Amino acid sequence: MDSIDVSAIDDGFLGGDLEVTFTFVVNGVAQTWTNNALGTGVTPIGITFFVPVPVPSSTITFEVSGVEDDIFFDDPLAGFSRTFGQPENWGVGFQSGSASDSNITYKLNYTITCARDVTMAVSRER
Repeated sequence: MDSIDVSAIDDGFLGGDLEVTFTFVVNGVAQTWTNNALGTGVTPIGITFFVPVPVPSSTITFEVSGVEDDIFFDDPLAGFSRTFGQPENWGVGFQSGSASDSNITYKLNYTITCARDVTMAVSRER
């Protein structure tokens, strides 16, 4: 997860920036990101996932959901999901996804890269 580009926010009668917790799920593995003062503009995220793609029929499924945390009640935030497979080259490269609701309008920027297995032999002399 590279960054979130927020173009509009509305925290209702409380006003000000949003207090958010986003959940990112890649192939069933979840990580959360919290920002207690998310305003408009681009904010770095910096979360990394490692996902095995063992066979050509494997897919990478990416899901985003979020919550706007308030004192009295929490509001669910708009999310999205994308699935990449071999026909899309598993999404390798820069990607973005957008979502919008009454609380927030945003574009999430992320990059999918191919990490190669590295084999390292370790030995000690006798």
